[in-house]
Amino acid sequence: MKEKLYFLDLSFWKRTFLKKFFPDYECIFTSKKNFLFTVRRNTAEDGVLTAVIWSSYLKNPKLMRYYKYLKKNSKVKIILIEDAFIRSLGLGSDFFYPYSISKDELGIYYNPLTTSTLEELIKGIKNRPDYNELIKRAKKLRNTIVEKHISKYYRCDERLFLKNVSDLKYRIRTSETQGNYYERIIFVPCQVDTDASVLSGGLGYDSLTLIKELRNKYPESCIIAKVHPDVMKGNRKNNSTISDYKKYANMVFTDEFTSLECIEVAEEIHTISSYTGFEALLRNKKVVCYGMPFYAGYGLTEDIGYKNANPVAVTAHERRYNREITLDDITAAAILLYPVYYNWDKNAISTPEEVTAIMASVDKTKQSKFFLIRHKIYLNLFIKPYKRFFKKDEKY
Repeated sequence: MKEKLYFLDLSFWKRTFLKKFFPDYECIFTSKKNFLFTVRRNTAEDGVLTAVIWSSYLKNPKLMRYYKYLKKNSKVKIILIEDAFIRSLGLGSDFFYPYSISKDELGIYYNPLTTSTLEELIKGIKNRPDYNELIKRAKKLRNTIVEKHISKYYRCDERLFLKNVSDLKYRIRTSETQGNYYERIIFVPCQVDTDASVLSGGLGYDSLTLIKELRNKYPESCIIAKVHPDVMKGNRKNNSTISDYKKYANMVFTDEFTSLECIEVAEEIHTISSYTGFEALLRNKKVVCYGMPFYAGYGLTEDIGYKNANPVAVTAHERRYNREITLDDITAAAILLYPVYYNWDKNAISTPEEVTAIMASVDKTKQSKFFLIRHKIYLNLFIKPYKRFFKKDEKY
């Protein structure tokens, strides 16, 4: 008899794919109210019930209180799930199916307040009997990711990548011939201000605050900011506009250049908690963190929160810091061990190598046309007709 997993308050879209990642379990989709009723009826003979929660939903204060209540219940085990790091060639908010998810029974990778399964994997990786084999795989996979220009949501064509890098360098040189001299080139990957990783791991920063601080600290630098693709497409709301960023950044891009192209040109990447910072580490760039993402605190990044004695950053740093941890160690834990991978072409659980090979060979991965059309109909019928009644903000 299969063990039951209770997925709480998930959207219909997420229900269509999540059970694929748990083939050895009986997946039950329910509400938190119904699950609580099940917990209260649970007897000692029934054993421990497992609740699965999409981690970013915990931004909701009511769900967070519910989560804390369940954590104290000895009859309940909780698994937090989230998109992993090699996800798809297309945004999840545009209904591209995920090729990987992370599942965590301790916390979640972007929340530095508590330890996570990823953090424990990193700390213990050198003690694994298969350590040498893991590092060989991690190095090979890292080379593939870098050489094929694979990111979390997209892949860059080699010829277009080189052209865009050249164009971006030309823009910077042209700006310098017009009287500017840049002592350094800094790239800031702007995040969604309301994203769970910013709220929990951003240490009080948002993208505009970060860009302002950089302008004051490095007045002679070229600051390149890139708007988050979810915000640019209107799939997520943000507190700042392009005009806000342009007051302090030298260049602000939406879809003219990718983050990987900006990383290639920049000398330093300054981020709150974006995965782009880890992508920059994979490409041997200097990374400065103002929040406390999963790859910070190990001596590979400059951690501003720790330098400024932020209590959350100090506590996370004390848990994590180990001089012997290498980038390959973190890569092995974060890319090889932490996620669960699924191959939508074969309809089967997969490996990171297989999924990366798919990403390297196609332009787009599997997308739900049904949900995309349904979403467009919803926007046209219920959102766009009433936009004129609301204050118009600058579009991205």
